[in-house]
Amino acid sequence: MARTPSFNIKRIAAMAGVSTATISRVVNNHPGVSEDLRCRILKLLREEAHGLNASGRLVRILAVVEIQQPIIEGFLAGVLSGIARYTLEHPIGIELCFLPRTAHPCNLLKLLRDKRCEAL
Repeated sequence: MARTPSFNIKRIAAMAGVSTATISRVVNNHPGVSEDLRCRILKLLREEAHGLNASGRLVRILAVVEIQQPIIEGFLAGVLSGIARYTLEHPIGIELCFLPRTAHPCNLLKLLRDKRCEAL
């Protein structure tokens, strides 16, 4: 049975016809790469990674929001919007949980386990 080629920077660079340094600049959001090339490489990375991290699994993060007001606005809305945009471009799944201010810290660990997330 043939092995699937590994997902690494050299392979992606060869597929895109660019150097590994260019791939690194795109991944780390450094300047010096045209927007067209950046978009092409990001598309290729998304297609190749297809929701996988280095261990071959989707990274799931649990984001806990403490409820202070019934309406999410201002700073919190901006933070949540930024998180959502980031997860669309990277192999990350996010679980968003709203908890009352009085929630016990042990409940966070239970949520982390129940949602099968790797980070909080």
